[in-house]
Amino acid sequence: MTHRQLSLPGMETAPLKITKAETFGAVQRTFLAIITQQGQATADAIREWLDIPAAGLPAIGRAIADLHRQQRIELVEFGVSKRSPAHGRALRIWRLAQRESPAN
Repeated sequence: MTHRQLSLPGMETAPLKITKAETFGAVQRTFLAIITQQGQATADAIREWLDIPAAGLPAIGRAIADLHRQQRIELVEFGVSKRSPAHGRALRIWRLAQRESPAN
């Protein structure tokens, strides 16, 4: 996954520098945009688009978990990180939640 393949509104250059206070919402908006365009994503994808200060890094997991609690995304499978500092670490692979159609 490379950021050159994505076109996220308002984020023509990556990574976008954000503050700790902006992290939660920015992670959720960016993660949903990436999944919408690519079909699936991991938390690693966020780091390609957002320059998150160290103090804000725990918000990545919380923001993604909140999207899952809201049933906006669902777990596809587990994969491994390809980022150098986290190489081989287990990651969840997410997609948009598949909502069932109501019975007619």
